[in-house]
Amino acid sequence: MKRITFFLFKSSTFFFLLFVTALESAYAFDRVKEEQKAQMELILSYLEHYHYDAPLIDDQFSVKVYQLYMKELDPEKWFLTQEDSVVFSFYKDQLDDELTYREYDFYEKINSNVDKKFVLLSNAVKDILSRPFDFSLEESIQLNSEKRAYAKDTVALKEQWCKYLKYLAMEDIHSVIETQNNAIAEKDTSIEIKSFEVIEQEVRQELLTSYVDYFDKMKKQSQENRFAEYVNAVVHAFDPHSDYFTPYQDDNFDINFSGYLEGIGTTVNEKGGYVVVDDIRYGAPASIQGGLEVGDVILRIGQGKRKSVDVYNVGLEKVIQLLRGEKGSTVTLTVRKPSGEVKEISIVRDVIVLEETFARSLIIQDKKSDMKIGYIDLPGFYFGEENNSNRTCSEDIRKELQKIKDEAVDGIILDLRNNGGGSTQEATKIGGFFIDSGPMGQLKRSISMPDVREDMDRGIDYEGPLVILVNQFSASASELLAAAMQDYKRAIIIGSPTYGKGTAQWWIELKLYNYKNVGNLHLTGFKFYRINGGSTQLKGVVPDIILPNFNSEFILGEKKMDFPLPWDKVETTDFHPWVSPSIDLAKLIANSKNRVDSSEAFTKIREDAAYLKRNSDNTLHSLNMESYKEALSKSNVEDERYNQDEVEIADWEIRPLKVDAALINHSLMLEESNDYVDGFKNDQYLYESMHVIQDMLR
Repeated sequence: MKRITFFLFKSSTFFFLLFVTALESAYAFDRVKEEQKAQMELILSYLEHYHYDAPLIDDQFSVKVYQLYMKELDPEKWFLTQEDSVVFSFYKDQLDDELTYREYDFYEKINSNVDKKFVLLSNAVKDILSRPFDFSLEESIQLNSEKRAYAKDTVALKEQWCKYLKYLAMEDIHSVIETQNNAIAEKDTSIEIKSFEVIEQEVRQELLTSYVDYFDKMKKQSQENRFAEYVNAVVHAFDPHSDYFTPYQDDNFDINFSGYLEGIGTTVNEKGGYVVVDDIRYGAPASIQGGLEVGDVILRIGQGKRKSVDVYNVGLEKVIQLLRGEKGSTVTLTVRKPSGEVKEISIVRDVIVLEETFARSLIIQDKKSDMKIGYIDLPGFYFGEENNSNRTCSEDIRKELQKIKDEAVDGIILDLRNNGGGSTQEATKIGGFFIDSGPMGQLKRSISMPDVREDMDRGIDYEGPLVILVNQFSASASELLAAAMQDYKRAIIIGSPTYGKGTAQWWIELKLYNYKNVGNLHLTGFKFYRINGGSTQLKGVVPDIILPNFNSEFILGEKKMDFPLPWDKVETTDFHPWVSPSIDLAKLIANSKNRVDSSEAFTKIREDAAYLKRNSDNTLHSLNMESYKEALSKSNVEDERYNQDEVEIADWEIRPLKVDAALINHSLMLEESNDYVDGFKNDQYLYESMHVIQDMLR
């Protein structure tokens, strides 16, 4: 529209051109609104037809959406007030009607309100930080938003921000003074000694710079991302694991899940509108081709032979999209070096493999008995369709099992800690490596009988002692595999009760009537069940041997989520438990309990868990400097008591497999490998798992 109008009326007045621009903006705004309506209609259609347990779109549903969006929009209660809450509570039972008629009055009005708050608070922060704080007053601030109500009005909201900024300043000032005092005590002349007044002024200036940048970023949030937050409030009212992803978010999800991306291999951050290189991944194109360095400021980005575009103030998401691209394509960066030199650097993109995403193995050797244990770390259940390489976790695990068996181990530990799941089909295949054949789980649509997932591959890849490590963040496919091995009595499950996600999602690509890609919907279409009939939903998998952990005092997992699906059960499948060799589970539990009860390391873990809970409950903080210092001193004494170094494990050795060690021939690769191995050297859960395998062999 703009181009045609410009040529027809080239000689017209400046005012008419402004009018044309306004018309064009209005047209673009209407087009965005129409696309948003179509997008929501498409998503709701899928949810209502294919969700496992789709609720009615009624007043009760409306209240759920309202609660979720208010929490999503302002989780820490820094922008909305009690006055706002009263005004917008009108919509609590109206959102179902808005969704029915594809209207977004609530979304538009509350976002307009928040935009105004950004301006108001940005100015308020500048005003607050223009004057010194008085740290002699007896004031306090509640930092836990769940314990803090919305501020009464905008006056109270400004006061809340004033207290928060004062708290941050007090922390920073005290830290600088402590550093100075230590320098004086140690006669370190490299630290400049400044007065309290100078320190306080510098700290306020740093906070001002930081928060001006923060509010600029908040104002620049794209309409796409804002609307995505509202869409997800609607989607999460169905259940917490149905999710809408924008195209950019979906790309990131695929990268994190698949372990592959196409780009140059840099991590970037935004500072004051400029994008700065934070890290360069070893082995990535930016590392191999050279020129780009940590600390470089990216000024412009060009694609191939096309003209470079200025990336100042365009937002981090847009810059990351420009840096990524197909393997073999060229990206040209104009950067400003820390020295001030401006330089052009061309880099050919390539596939970057995120090795930490994939299965890895180690050997654990007990120095006392010379027993050898194979250890397999599986971060997620990845599969070929997602990583564009046909690489699947089941085939990787099969290879790792063979490598481990070649070293004649006495047992194997499969680590599923922090494994959030992935493909249930891959979990079924991996379970089949440890039994001859049989069911591994049941997958059910709401309107159909359960589909029993069978291990169809006859034969056993590994028959020896098996331990599976889990924790509160082992979820979904991890729980399916752990539950199957527990029901078969094939493995000893050790750790903490798992997350409790007993649902599976479809991935649906969303395209509008104009074929525009608007992202991806992960829709909960199934629940899965153990072969004994019980669901892992909400309850998770309770380990055979439960060990103390740092998070034991906190409620975590599915039961902490908003509006989860309920627990239920189906019929038991026909399966035959593992009988060769038989395991005296009661004896294993008793032996483990005796070791754990007398363990200095696990005693410390229990004490640390209680300490973490006490600290998390202590959220009311004084804004009086003397009271703050007194509380901090007491806290530091307690910190010294509980935050001591980990208890060292001396009587074992952890090393890479021999076949892997032979491939690690580059100094940086060797360093990365050593860092990975060192991460397990004081792992008490791994150490106890080794002892359980020793008991299994006796």
